[in-house]
Amino acid sequence: MKKKGQGATYFIILGCILLTKVLGMLRNSFLADAYGTGMEAKVFQAVSKLPLTLYDVTLGTAIVSAFIPVFNGFYTTEGKKTAERFAGNFMTIAGTFSALVCAVGMIFPEPFVRIVASEFSAEEMTLALGMMRSILPVMLFATLTYIFIGVLQSYGEFTAPSLVSLFTNLAIIVYFMVFDRWFGIEGLAVAFTIGWVLQLLFLLPFTFKKKFRYYPSFSFNADMRRVLLLTLPLFVTSLAQPINTIISSRLSSGMEGGAMSVLGYAYDAYFILAAVFASAMTNLYFPELSRRFAAGDTSGTADIGGKMLRTVAVIVLPISVFMITCGEPIIRILYQRGDFTAADTAAVAFSLAIYCVGMLALSFQEILNKYFYSMQKPQYPMLAALGGILLNLGLSYWFVSAFGDYRLLALATVISGWFMAILLMVIARVKVKALICGRLFLSLGKTLLAALLCGAAAGGVRMFTDGEGFVRSAVCVLTSFAAGAVVYFAALKLMKSEEITELLSRKKGGSNEI
Repeated sequence: MKKKGQGATYFIILGCILLTKVLGMLRNSFLADAYGTGMEAKVFQAVSKLPLTLYDVTLGTAIVSAFIPVFNGFYTTEGKKTAERFAGNFMTIAGTFSALVCAVGMIFPEPFVRIVASEFSAEEMTLALGMMRSILPVMLFATLTYIFIGVLQSYGEFTAPSLVSLFTNLAIIVYFMVFDRWFGIEGLAVAFTIGWVLQLLFLLPFTFKKKFRYYPSFSFNADMRRVLLLTLPLFVTSLAQPINTIISSRLSSGMEGGAMSVLGYAYDAYFILAAVFASAMTNLYFPELSRRFAAGDTSGTADIGGKMLRTVAVIVLPISVFMITCGEPIIRILYQRGDFTAADTAAVAFSLAIYCVGMLALSFQEILNKYFYSMQKPQYPMLAALGGILLNLGLSYWFVSAFGDYRLLALATVISGWFMAILLMVIARVKVKALICGRLFLSLGKTLLAALLCGAAAGGVRMFTDGEGFVRSAVCVLTSFAAGAVVYFAALKLMKSEEITELLSRKKGGSNEI
């Protein structure tokens, strides 16, 4: 792929992901409007996370980090037909496993509900059981969807995979606009599942266009055993984010003040912003990193990885500081209407500010995990994930038992996130010195200083423009963002930041490579 093509493709992927994430925020605003932080919202947020959590901790890592490299290897060395035979066998086995898990969960839903919420009341449990039966099939559709995404990305198609989340978000938005008045929260679970069906259907024409052929088989042959061996350490790594989410859900499910819903709204807003930029980079450059490592080009991989880390910091740090500074008017715009009160806004904004302290750490984890996967050293992300899970578990139980404040669950997530990111950076420094070097820390210093100036400017404008109401809040956010952006870019220009120069040149269609 040409350098100019890589830059253009990155911004296309980024634009598509941003569009889907904006719609994700919009759908959450409809949920907040209709159900606030009450029982229905609490149950939906708990139940809707489980199918994707089950996917993440069982098949997600195998598909993203083992299936794709093996499929690419066959496609490059033995041809398309061999690769597609492997894909057909993998798809059949993974689909069968997902279908069995869904069937068991639909027949015996209570143990599945208690995975994410151990302290539901009898009324909440009754509602959750019915919704769980409607929403568990999402695991099957997610499995098939992400296999097709892996195939398409291997064939060089990145735009369609970046757009799939549009359909789940649109399905839920349409449901709230048209059907919620008749079917309520139970119907929302069905709409969520329909959205995943639409995602899968959306990808099929693109796979047909690439002339992908499905060869059905069910064999645990050498190729499948190879995937399983690759998957074992990756499986542990994939547990970090979903297990940390489950820890917060379980511990907050019995706490007062809408704790589970508050943390759910805050974490969703945080995760959407934290993951989008790093995901766009890793989706595009994971195959390239794998090829360079296979060719023995260590210096080239370090150059790409270093630029990814520096560039994502230039994008993420000002966003995290801005969200900390102006989170309350942003949450007011997104959620404060209907049953979602001003008190709910303040609670969600406070939790969001805590989460945003870990935004850069999550982005660094995403990039460094994929870097080590490309290096075929998955044991390092596994060790970091194990340490992060244990640290989050210990901190969460201590915070809740000693202080009884659900907001400290967000702090536990942030601390464990930074622990994982720093540990990965230390390991990377030992293994590939050119990746974590003085150039990175110099860039981070400049970026952090510029981001703090951005936050000061945005906060100063907010003091004079903030107020209740949608229009006043929108004016506050826009003017604060504009002031912060001007100060941020000016500061980086004055400090002669290489990354902002490269980023702007790529946006203009220049030839710089990430």
